[in-house]
Amino acid sequence: MTFLPNPYSSLLVALVAVSPVASLWRNGLSSVVFYLLVLFGVLAWCRRGGAIMRAIPAGAPGLRPLAIGGAVFVAVTVLLLYVQDGSLGAEFEKSVRFSLTALLTLLFLGVPSYRLQAVQWGMMLTVLFMTGQLLFLAGMFDGRPDTTMLSRYNAVGYGNLLLLFSVLLAYSCGWRVTRWARAERGLKILVASVGFVGFLMSETRTGWLAMPAFALIGLYLLRGQSWRVPALLLGGFVGVTALGFTVNPVLQERASLAVTELRECNGHADTSVCIRVQLLHASWLMFRENPLTGVGGRDAFQQQLQELSRKGLVTERVASDFGEPHNDLLYYLATYGLLVFLAALGFIYLLPIWYFARLLGRNSGPAQVAAAMGLAWCVGFAAFGMTEMMFRGMRTASLYAIWVAVLLALALQPGRQGPPPGGSGQA
Repeated sequence: MTFLPNPYSSLLVALVAVSPVASLWRNGLSSVVFYLLVLFGVLAWCRRGGAIMRAIPAGAPGLRPLAIGGAVFVAVTVLLLYVQDGSLGAEFEKSVRFSLTALLTLLFLGVPSYRLQAVQWGMMLTVLFMTGQLLFLAGMFDGRPDTTMLSRYNAVGYGNLLLLFSVLLAYSCGWRVTRWARAERGLKILVASVGFVGFLMSETRTGWLAMPAFALIGLYLLRGQSWRVPALLLGGFVGVTALGFTVNPVLQERASLAVTELRECNGHADTSVCIRVQLLHASWLMFRENPLTGVGGRDAFQQQLQELSRKGLVTERVASDFGEPHNDLLYYLATYGLLVFLAALGFIYLLPIWYFARLLGRNSGPAQVAAAMGLAWCVGFAAFGMTEMMFRGMRTASLYAIWVAVLLALALQPGRQGPPPGGSGQA
């Protein structure tokens, strides 16, 4: 492997490590981090791109499908936006940020895997920082923590991201970057557990949709271990979950309320579940009306909601307070039509999932751990996006692209590419 020189590669690792926390701020720090990485990616491509590409192991999927998929996604989005009103706007930039995943992957492939694995400290920082904010909000105010006071994410998106980084941190127990293997693993488990408690504090129900997938991926990673290890971890997870529901009656109430609302929802009640049902139905009606081009952006979506409200198909509150369908794929389907929907589905979710699933089966060691983490990352966003619009803002698109690229680069590097600091070999 042709590596990028240090401290250049260490700077890249540091930028990745701070990218999740940067995405929480209300300023443009996350965009600065993203475009710095893109700039470094262009420089890496110009100087060592060919050598890095040739170093991808034989039999592993190359970056060409990812690059082509990104180009198609941008091209379809540009064509649709031109047909709609002749202007590009924010949706164009968001598609470009997604499409740069291949360039970022190439950049991170130039960093030795043992050094790139240090992004785990960024996961740890993110989990502790987010849980600390939730503790502060819970201590200062009654009721569900209002995360918008301290970040750009509502409680649903905030809780989902906290859960996801906690899961990735738990998976990272499969590698080590220090000479103290047991202490490092214990610290990861401790911080991941703190993050899970923080997730419970956020009172987010959407995150539970991804739990079965996270558990299955984790069990796959542990398939070579003694049966006691997965049994112990599964028992610990069930115990912590049960304890969280036992000591927090709000969680019990919200879980029960979701079931009740779903059973009693007639499509016209202004409850959390029924609002989502109304938005789903409204999005489908908009798609049927304009299957190829959709209705336009968020302003057009809200105008259509107001029209549907006048017809009695959605409530006045839904028409006045919601400008998107609380579902990532429905947003593309209703606002930009079938072609953009298929391009987004294929490039944002299916193509990365294909990469990670294939690498999960053919790899071992740290590369397999990275493939599992990448699979959990993509599947988690897909599950979360069923009831919450995770890609509402640019910052999440940037964060998604960065971490898909990092984890894919790690999954494409077979085993360690050098010794961990202060030692050699694998934990």
